[in-house]
Parts: sequence; C-alpha cells; structure tokens
Amino acid sequence: MKIGRLHIKIPELADFKTLPPPSIPGVTWEGVAYSVRTAGASLIALYIAFCMNLDDPKWAAITVWVVAQNSRGMSVSKSQYRILGTALGAVAALVLVALFAQTPGLFLLGLAAWIGLCTGLASGLRNFRAYATVLAGYTAAIIGLDAASAPLHAFDIALARFVYVVVGILVEATLTAILAPGAALREVREQFHGYVDKASQFGARALRRETDQGAIHKLFAAALELDTAAEYAAAASAEVRLAIGHLRAAIVAVLTQLSAIHALQAQLTRYPDLQIDVVDETASVLAGDDTDSSTTARSRIASLKSRIRHALVLEASRQRDSRTCRLFILDRLTLLLTAWEEVIARKSCLDQVNPPRLLVKFAFHRDHVLAWHNGMRGFLPWLPRRSSGYLAPGRRARVSSPQSGW
Repeated sequence: MKIGRLHIKIPELADFKTLPPPSIPGVTWEGVAYSVRTAGASLIALYIAFCMNLDDPKWAAITVWVVAQNSRGMSVSKSQYRILGTALGAVAALVLVALFAQTPGLFLLGLAAWIGLCTGLASGLRNFRAYATVLAGYTAAIIGLDAASAPLHAFDIALARFVYVVVGILVEATLTAILAPGAALREVREQFHGYVDKASQFGARALRRETDQGAIHKLFAAALELDTAAEYAAAASAEVRLAIGHLRAAIVAVLTQLSAIHALQAQLTRYPDLQIDVVDETASVLAGDDTDSSTTARSRIASLKSRIRHALVLEASRQRDSRTCRLFILDRLTLLLTAWEEVIARKSCLDQVNPPRLLVKFAFHRDHVLAWHNGMRGFLPWLPRRSSGYLAPGRRARVSSPQSGW
C-alpha cells in the first residue's frame, strides 16, 4: 500500500508462518494476527456506529466478535447466514407486531410458534444454515418483545438491529479480505490430496492384511470435515464454487472405495489362507504414487480390472470347486478399482484452472422425531408467559432493547 511517499506492506496471514514461533507457550503468530485483526475491525465498526448516531453502537463491535473466524471462508459463510437469519427474524417480528399488537396473548402464541418452527428446522440443517435458522427465531423475540410495547416504532427497532449486524459484518469482511486474503482453492486441493493419500494408503494396508483399528472411522469422519471445509471455502471463492462438485464426487468415490475395502478386509481376515494374486496387485496400485499421472494410473487400473473380470468369469464357471468368498473378493476388487478410477478422474478435474461445472449434493440423515421434540421445547416455554400478563397493556417488555442478545 502506498500513502504519499510511504510504502506500507500489509502482511498476509500466511507470512507469519515463516517467522520463528513466539516465546509464549500456546501462542502462535497466526493467532496474534487474528486477534489484532478482529480487535481492529471491532473498533472500526464501533466508530462507524458512533458516526451513524446509532442508539447502542457497541453491538456493531460485538457482531464483529461473533462472526470473526480464523478461516476467511468460515467468516464469510457465517456472515452471510447471520444477515439472512437477522433479516428473517426482523420480518417475522414486524409481521407479528402488525397482526397482534393489541392482543398480547396471540402475539406471544405466534412468537412461540415461530421460535418452535425455527428450532425444529435447525435440527435438520448443517453448519451455519442451522445457525441462521436459530438466529431467525431469537431475533424475532428480541425485536418483537421490544416492539410490542411500542408498535409505532417497530420498524425503527428492527432496522436498528439489522444495521448493527450489517455494519459489523461489512467491516470484518473488509479487513479479512485485505489482511488475510488466503488461497482458498489451493488450500482445498492440499486438504483433498492429503485425504486421498491417507485413504489409498489405508486401502493398501488393509489388502495386505495389516490391521489398523479405527482408521476407517477416522476416514469417514474426515470426509465430512473435508466437505464442510470446501463449503466454507466456496463462500469466499468463486474458484472453489466451480470445483466443489468435482470434490464432492471424489469424496463419494473415496467413500465407495472405503466400503469395498472394509468388506474385503473382513473376508481376508476370515480366510487367512486364501491367496489371490490380484489382491496384492491392487494393493500396489493403491500404494503407488502415479495418481499424478492420470494416464498411467488409468491404464494400470484398466489392465488390472480386465484381469479381475477374466478371473471372475473363470471362478464362476467352476461349479464344483468355486468358492463364494473368492467370487465376493473379486467382485469387491472391481468395485474398488472403479471407485479409484473415479477419484483419479475427479482429481484431474479439480487440478484444472477452469474445470467444467458439476452439481453434486449430499443427502444427510434428518431425525424428524428429534426435530419435533426440539420444536416443542422451543414452543412450550412461552405458553406460561401468555397467561401471566407478560405483555400487559402499559407494561414494558422485559427485553428492553433490540440489542439485548446476539
């Protein structure tokens, strides 16, 4: 940055990795830079709120602290969903006040239903989508309870709440983009390559009958972590948004590969005296380093798959001497290699500068019973307040300002 005759270099967060670690145990330069950046953003947001003559400017600074994250992608993602949740909650509060300003009982009943709905929906969502849904519920309560006693100022109260959030988010996002721009696509690629390498090495060890208890469970969990990290990175990078479909397709292929390996490991452990040559060759393919050369890797896999299919046909033709376990192993080896081919193909697309767009979505389990229970837990506590004169005429709501919560 150049200011007059001064040349100021703003270091990126990655530059601190080259410095020697600080002498204080547990403290890193990345953490120090993150703390300084967040503190600076909160002070700037506070100053802007003062300049705008907002009633309670401290909540602009608090918004910075709420949405600030070490990762730029996480920060941008949380900021987006915080704005969405705040906007939905503000609209819901305004609708409830407009409909039931003169009937406190119905107002609290509608507010309780909205909070219960948001709580139940959040139980079936992931990451910051669930956060935005819960935020929409309690933002409606924060704004609505204050606006119910002053319905003529309901819009001003809702707008003030929204402005605090937007000011804090914009300041935090600006400083993060300047001081910690990062390289989202490169980081996602590195994480993906590391994950694929761990999965392939685990598969090679499993086919060689080397036990590694708990490794497969860690790999399944790491797949979800990788998808979450890519989703956060996509919020701040158009390049990642373009490539995330190939990443998810590769994750699906790796999970298919792990499922086949798990089944093969069970059979090989059950029949330790069983010897099949293509099993060892498959292990060497998984342990090899030729995934960087997709053409070489695909040719090796195609040749090995052809031999496995031929062995499968021969084994099936032996009506008397055929063993079911051998047929099963050969079939799982074919599935494993097909999945490995898909991993290599998606890895090649992911490494391209402008890969073709691919839409892949994961389907996650949703516990509808748990969502119903959580929704009722959010709804029922408000019913006693409906009969206790919580918003009786002339009585101020207990929540005294639209900024009384996060």
